Amino acid sequence: YGGWSGRKANEKLKPEKERTTELIFMQQFYNWLTEVSLYYSRYENVIKETAKNEGSRKIYGLEFRNKFLLDNPISHSAKMDVFFYYTFTE
Repeated sequence: YGGWSGRKANEKLKPEKERTTELIFMQQFYNWLTEVSLYYSRYENVIKETAKNEGSRKIYGLEFRNKFLLDNPISHSAKMDVFFYYTFTE
């Protein structure tokens, strides 16, 4: 409730609340797995650094993930996993 690092405590603070909605699409090709995730998060009773509840915030985002299986140049070795991730948040 805000009584840390020398700040004044505020026993009237309400807990911060968050709700998230997420849509995930996954597609498997031969040696390639693609995943796209869209999300929307809503926060209520956001706590400011001055130990006060202050309004709300909305967050939109997109995540893009890829996994590739590549042949290993070392003979008799398992295929190599290559990962690529991209995240956008506003």
